[in-house]
Amino acid sequence: MKCYMGYDKIAGCGEGAILILANNYKEAKQTGYESVMELFGSEYIDIGIKLLKGNNEHLFVQADQNKLLHNIPHFIDDLETCSVCGMWNAVIGEDGCTNCS
Repeated sequence: MKCYMGYDKIAGCGEGAILILANNYKEAKQTGYESVMELFGSEYIDIGIKLLKGNNEHLFVQADQNKLLHNIPHFIDDLETCSVCGMWNAVIGEDGCTNCS
C-alpha cells in the first residue's frame, strides 16, 4: 500500500487534508471521497490526491493495522499533528516535526 494525501482542490491541501492508504491513485480517490466531501461538500471532480513519496513509516504506524494487514484501502482523518506547525506528513518529535525544526 502507498500513502496519499486527500484534500479539496478549492480549499487546498493545507486545510483538512486526510491520509489515505491505497494501492493506486484511483483507489485512493474513491476511498477518500466520502471524508473530503463531508468536510467541504466537494464534488468528486474537486478531490485532490497526492502521492506521498519517501519514507512514510511514521504514517503507517497510525493506520488501521488490521486493514493494512489485509490490504484494505482506508483513510485517517484524525492524525497526530505537529504541535508547532500543525502538519502531519513529517516525523514528529518533542520540539516539532522535521518540516519546521
